Amino acid sequence: MYFSSTGNDLARTIPSVEKKPKDYLHNCIQPSFSIFSTTSSEIKDEITKLNSGKSTSPFSILVDILKLLKTVLSKPLQIIVSTSFSSELASIIPVFKKRSQTRLSNYRPISLLSVFHKLLEKLMYNRLINFLVNHQILFDKQFGLRSKQNTDQATLSIVDKIQNSSEG
Repeated sequence: MYFSSTGNDLARTIPSVEKKPKDYLHNCIQPSFSIFSTTSSEIKDEITKLNSGKSTSPFSILVDILKLLKTVLSKPLQIIVSTSFSSELASIIPVFKKRSQTRLSNYRPISLLSVFHKLLEKLMYNRLINFLVNHQILFDKQFGLRSKQNTDQATLSIVDKIQNSSEG
């Protein structure tokens, strides 16, 4: 009985607030996300950034070879990518974690992508993150999974808040 009542007991100790969740939404315009096509130069830039040390599917081209051929392949890839944003990208395979190999919960899924699909995924990510940033959809204190933001900054933000609260 104790554990079933602790949530309600704790909830009663939390003070009520005047603000509603909508009060935190600054730009309530509902822009729509659309996928625009890519360019040969964007393809070349992303090929240059690909990591040669990452695993790819067995049917993929080597990243180093793609980098050597990026000037020749960028235009055909641009055409393929621009028409492929809605296709399936990955082969999902289970990888054993620990304990009994007969329990499905002891496996984790990983996605094997060809180098072309990794490139496509990066191009899609660029479009999505640009949309979120341009429309100020992400909270400015959203630290995880953002460029130039990390958990160290989140920790510093909390420490700063605590220090400011204790000084005042």
